[in-house]
Amino acid sequence: MAAMFDFKVYLPGVALALVTGCKSPPTAPADSDGTTTTTTTTTTTATTTTTTTTGTSPTSTGGETTSGTTGSTSESVDSSTSDDGSYIIIPDLGPQPPCDCAEDELCVYEILSDSWVKICVAAPAGCAPQQKCSAACMQACVHPTPPRPDCDDDPAEALVCDGWSSSACSPWGQNCPEGQKCAPLVDKVGSNWELECVALADPAPALGEPCLGPAGSPTGKDDCAAGALCWPIDGDGDKKCVANCGGTPDDPECAVDQVCATLRDGTITACLPICDPLVQDCPMGQVCSPGLDGFACLPDTSGSDGDLLDNCSEHDGCDAGFHCLPWPLQTDCGHYACCAPFCDVNAPDCPNGSDCVSPYSLDDTEPPPDWDHVGVCVKPKP
Repeated sequence: MAAMFDFKVYLPGVALALVTGCKSPPTAPADSDGTTTTTTTTTTTATTTTTTTTGTSPTSTGGETTSGTTGSTSESVDSSTSDDGSYIIIPDLGPQPPCDCAEDELCVYEILSDSWVKICVAAPAGCAPQQKCSAACMQACVHPTPPRPDCDDDPAEALVCDGWSSSACSPWGQNCPEGQKCAPLVDKVGSNWELECVALADPAPALGEPCLGPAGSPTGKDDCAAGALCWPIDGDGDKKCVANCGGTPDDPECAVDQVCATLRDGTITACLPICDPLVQDCPMGQVCSPGLDGFACLPDTSGSDGDLLDNCSEHDGCDAGFHCLPWPLQTDCGHYACCAPFCDVNAPDCPNGSDCVSPYSLDDTEPPPDWDHVGVCVKPKP
């Protein structure tokens, strides 16, 4: 089962986001003697465009932002990274060059596995790039949020997304040229998920019809129409076209009896069948996991793990009845993330002295209507 929370690295601190995935936090669990050990091996190479991860505006030296509706970028090369990928420290080498985008394009910051770059993307519907500090322009972000208080409409400056999360296109804005669609794919080098504009298949299967995934698609991604994707993303089994979520992350839109699920750092949005995590009433081979506006049936990718306190990650998941949570939220978790059981807030029965808490409240959001009784077992607050 895919997990709900995704670590995003800010220095200092760790943030949790409502996306179905969980990654390693920037520090390791305590050793048996109560201490915490973190080993980092750092290598640095010459860089054209680099930034810091201190939560301030990205900075760099050299490089040139190039225009393009499919996500053209300024040149960038490696900077300082840790071998285990737990966090990245990139030197501040001075100011970045100004944006140089076409009038109908929006300049945004994109985070790569080891650097920041400015990219030019197609402006979402209703977005005037000259007034980029608007809700319409924020739809270009992977995780659209209200603009930051320090947002600057200066055309030389790039738009800063929540967690610097931007890509060549947005699953919410669907801002690709005519004849293309926004598709998720994994970066072969850094194993990071990102989005690209890809050519539409002709003809394209309708929603609910069988489809071809990346391996067999004429586009190289999938052959579903714009606003849809071939589901499930992973595996070689039977697949069908499902709708991308409409609306916004705060107010997602799907058909009746469907929930908006987000996976792979938010690059994937899918309208999937609703379910009850306390009943686990999904079809065989699927598990019930939190989405943005309820609980949805997702493929079970747990493999041989997935039971109580088993190791889990974005790609591994947990068995039915369990949910992947980062180690700071759990008692006796010996990994970066472990499987924790779902529970009934009104009749909790949690192991290891854990508390039954809504998974949504862990991200400081309200549970969806009718789901405030569903919880997950977490470490009690000190």
